[in-house]
Amino acid sequence: MLAGVLALAGAGSARAVTDDAAALTLEPLSGSPGTEVVVTGGGFDRCAPTVVRVNALNRQAVANTAQILWSGTEVATATVGSNGSIMSSFRVPGDAKPARYTVEAHCTDIPDVAYTEEFEVTRTLVPVPDLIGMHRDEAGEELIREGLVLGQVTGDGETVQRQKPGVGTTAEAGSAVDIHLGTLPRPTVVPNIVRLTRAQAIAALAAAELRLGRVSGRGDVVRSQDPKAGETVSRDSAVDITVGSATRLVVVPRVIRRTTEAAAEILRDRGLVLGPVDGDGERIRDQFPEPGTKVPVGSAVSVTTERDKVAPVLVQVPNVVGRTVNVARPALTGAGLVLGGQPAGDRTVASQKPAAGTFVKPRSVVTVTLVALPMVQVPDLVGHGADRARTALSDLGLVFDGGSASDRDIVSQQPAAGTLVPVGTTVTVTFDQPSSAWAAVVVLGALLLGVGAAIYRVVRLRLDQSFVRNKVKVVVRQTALRGPRITESNRSPAMPVVRIEPHADAGTHTLEEV
Repeated sequence: MLAGVLALAGAGSARAVTDDAAALTLEPLSGSPGTEVVVTGGGFDRCAPTVVRVNALNRQAVANTAQILWSGTEVATATVGSNGSIMSSFRVPGDAKPARYTVEAHCTDIPDVAYTEEFEVTRTLVPVPDLIGMHRDEAGEELIREGLVLGQVTGDGETVQRQKPGVGTTAEAGSAVDIHLGTLPRPTVVPNIVRLTRAQAIAALAAAELRLGRVSGRGDVVRSQDPKAGETVSRDSAVDITVGSATRLVVVPRVIRRTTEAAAEILRDRGLVLGPVDGDGERIRDQFPEPGTKVPVGSAVSVTTERDKVAPVLVQVPNVVGRTVNVARPALTGAGLVLGGQPAGDRTVASQKPAAGTFVKPRSVVTVTLVALPMVQVPDLVGHGADRARTALSDLGLVFDGGSASDRDIVSQQPAAGTLVPVGTTVTVTFDQPSSAWAAVVVLGALLLGVGAAIYRVVRLRLDQSFVRNKVKVVVRQTALRGPRITESNRSPAMPVVRIEPHADAGTHTLEEV
């Protein structure tokens, strides 16, 4: 009975101690993996050292211990002092993820005597190293040594100009650090400024994104330069010059669109020389100095050339409609064209694109539409009747469409005559219209024209006869003469002689003046 009471009292005491959360403390309460944590606590009286009697004269104290658990896993042990206190330390596991974990301390022999506290695992922070001035590869190696990685790299320079995060800050282990390498100076070619005035030299250097450096000597004309013309330097570099007295100036002629040979001759006539030639073309596209600029005699004019643009060569598309693929393909290949797709060789081309006669670039693709039926040529039906047209189409395997107006002629057809079409194609025709009131008008007009022409001939004949009677006096004698005779009237005044030749044509005479 007494033992049971003591056991119940002990159990109640253990529960009371366990509920005392203030009995266990951690220092610190948060940290990254690998952080050292100091554990202190009190209330472990039941775990206090016990005194064991060795013999009648000696007694020995046996120390009890407490276990330190990290989420249920033992990470350290602590010796319980005589006053029931403990003190120990452990390191946060290296694989611990950022979260809140429970740290528990309990007596080794009496697990019911236990106390807990929470510890928050944070991300590992490492100092960001100074990367300014390092080359890209060197900066990457330094970041790896510090537990970081190289992030985004911008710029085309050689050394680090900026970094993010900056120097002196901290970053999570394994995070990236971005760097900017700056801008690599772009190269440029030094122009020829010898024999130019100082102002012209400054303008020429500015056009090449260079600047004037040291100036030696007296005068306004450049005698020498450093770096030399044609050298490649970084942009914004300085060009030193030596100047001298001015010389006679000449006007730079225009040599654009000229060949280099012609330009050299033109410049030579002006006392100038052809300078550096940029490009491999035949004709000059640009020049410096510009036309109209005044430069000293002997100055060089640099030029840029370009190739003449050659008009593209075109080929004419042949007509392959109505031909089989085996015939159309060589025809197109011979013209420098390509037959589109992979059509079967025994089929017939019904249409093509581009159309025949079109001019296209060589190696262009000609797309064709194929039919399995044979192709025939549409006959010319215009001017024929319906029966004859129907028979002609039927003989070719075509279909007639146009009615049965056998008494009228065809005036148009579709498709047109000569078109290649597949067998079975319908040919539509149009007949002329029957005569109407217009026909009567045409007939009446023709009659009126005929009557008018007859009246004109009668009037003209009468006028001719009247003219002859008034102007010529003729005496006609019918005698037994064997031939025509010329008779002149003695009574008539001097008049032209007229020869009269009678004919057996009902009194018609031909008069001819002699």
